[in-house]
Amino acid sequence: MKVKMECRWVPMLAEALGARELEVELPHEEATVQGLLDHLEAQYGKGVREALYSKEALEPLVQIMVNGERYARSDALDEERLADGDTVLFLMMMAGG
Repeated sequence: MKVKMECRWVPMLAEALGARELEVELPHEEATVQGLLDHLEAQYGKGVREALYSKEALEPLVQIMVNGERYARSDALDEERLADGDTVLFLMMMAGG
């Protein structure tokens, strides 16, 4: 199963991956947002974890959107199923004034 991954406004993640966009092949049983995160970390190293996590939890400013329609809840990443052809977008929330 192929999933397209895009990284916008999370420069540390793009740096760890060596790209802002990737197509990732995931086994069906790992086809969740958490499965994608685990795959990226296993494939590209600890820089992925450092870019996305604060201690053991997902960094609060990092948002993950699936297909431009719904945000993956950070407390339920292993429940957010992915399907063939889905696009997962990583965003960094900005603040300022």
